[in-house]
Amino acid sequence: MSTTSTPRQTRPATAPTTTPASTAASTAASTAASTAASTTTGTTTTGTTTTGTTTTGSVVGSGLADAGAQAGIAVAARDLHLPTVRCEAARLAEIAVRQHQTHLGFLAEVLAAEVDERAERRRVRRVAEARFPRLKRLVDFSTDTVPTIPAALLASLAGGAYLEAGDPVVLLGDSGTGKTHLLIGLGLAACEQGRRVRYVSTAHLVNELVEAADARQLSRVVARYARLELLCLDELGYVSIDARGAELLFGDHHRT
Repeated sequence: MSTTSTPRQTRPATAPTTTPASTAASTAASTAASTAASTTTGTTTTGTTTTGTTTTGSVVGSGLADAGAQAGIAVAARDLHLPTVRCEAARLAEIAVRQHQTHLGFLAEVLAAEVDERAERRRVRRVAEARFPRLKRLVDFSTDTVPTIPAALLASLAGGAYLEAGDPVVLLGDSGTGKTHLLIGLGLAACEQGRRVRYVSTAHLVNELVEAADARQLSRVVARYARLELLCLDELGYVSIDARGAELLFGDHHRT
């Protein structure tokens, strides 16, 4: 506590006066009430001004900042061709707040969502481009009916190592033993890895090559097939091919 002292001054003595009790009490009560009212008013005004104005301004400012950020993200994501980031940024941001993620953790989640969505779109596109007559998966193939094909071999083929090595896979067997099922299953597995695949019957491919040769478009058609990473050729031994068809199918057209 700090105190101040004022030098005393000598004043002429005066006769003491007496204030009636009622007057003194009234004055004291009035002073106390005035002081209390002043103190209460000051506290209430200060509290209202500080708390109400500051809190409301903070909420409004935060909302405007988030709205501006979302608009900026939408524009940037559109320019950078990141549709998943544009659609999922706000939702992932809410999850990040609840889970107390770091900024880098949130960024990793947003980019992972974009990568996963692109992979899924690519898989769907590859399957559509392959033109399978129906979808068959290797996991649905029953090795009990064909004991010469072990499950381990199917798992190895599904991994696509033969594609990396450039090795062909030939499926031989009687009718109804699941050759087409395996062929489509291998093609579908390659599509799910993001590879370019095309399923076609032997008769259809031969006809396409003959028509392209007659129209002098053989090089264009061969180049289109050459861009594939896997060609699933079905019913190879079920149709007869004439000499010209065989030459177009098995001949070397890379220099045509």
